[in-house]
Amino acid sequence: MSKKKRREKIDPDVANAADMNMAQLILRRKAEEKELSECVFCQVVRDRKRMIIDFKHLFLMKDAFPVVQDHLLIVSKEHLPGCLDLPETAWLEIPELIKAGLGMTKHYDPSITGFNLGHNSGPDAGQTVPHCHFHLFPRRKGDVKNPRGGIRNFKTPIVPY
Repeated sequence: MSKKKRREKIDPDVANAADMNMAQLILRRKAEEKELSECVFCQVVRDRKRMIIDFKHLFLMKDAFPVVQDHLLIVSKEHLPGCLDLPETAWLEIPELIKAGLGMTKHYDPSITGFNLGHNSGPDAGQTVPHCHFHLFPRRKGDVKNPRGGIRNFKTPIVPY
């Protein structure tokens, strides 16, 4: 039996690269472009349809997989992996978006009496979408048996991963 050699399809940009470093840069750039095109939050930035409130660096949207009713997300417009990558000016927008988001939800649901703010930075912290975002969880009296400890006693997992 003869083994057939599998011909690898070579990217023409890589084949025409002057040296190996240039080829690696091209491959890295194409991988980044693919990641950006597939990122759910980058898609929201491009089509803008799911944005509720839009600021210069950040925007507010409803979570597609809410943990609680009216679960909101504060999302960076720029594809940044975590909160430590945000520019200083973006940090200044977070309190304004929290106030606006809670004000909006409390307007049509006065049962909201508090909130939790969460951020998972990196895979080891549970981040599943590598694009900087914060979770804003509206809370209601009696939504958990004992709210003491805040997020530590928040909810049992309801979203399977």
